[in-house]
Amino acid sequence: MLEKLKIFFDKSFYFWQITKILFILIFSCALYNESKSESLITTLLISSLFGLYILSLIYSLLVTNMNQKILTITHYYSSVFSILFGIFLSFIMITELKGEGYKNIGFQIIPLWIISFGIREYLVKN
Repeated sequence: MLEKLKIFFDKSFYFWQITKILFILIFSCALYNESKSESLITTLLISSLFGLYILSLIYSLLVTNMNQKILTITHYYSSVFSILFGIFLSFIMITELKGEGYKNIGFQIIPLWIISFGIREYLVKN
């Protein structure tokens, strides 16, 4: 089963590289906007978690394109953080948000995309 998943992720290499670029842009914009609205301690905590995630994505994107080996700590941080954040986002969308629009299964595409990105980062090593 894992071999078929690895083959799928290897064949869709450029899609996941574009996904990394999109996640870097999206999380950077979200982090910038969040820093304006919260207290200092919350801002520092969120900035450190997502800042390290963004930096690990940038590092892995650059190193992968130079055909070198990625550091293990950044590899595991980006993959585990993506999986946990995707699960957390999915849980929040199901339980906490009010309104009929969020109960639609179509809104679960983004958390599933983040989770599958994390699984890809974990399985495919350079």
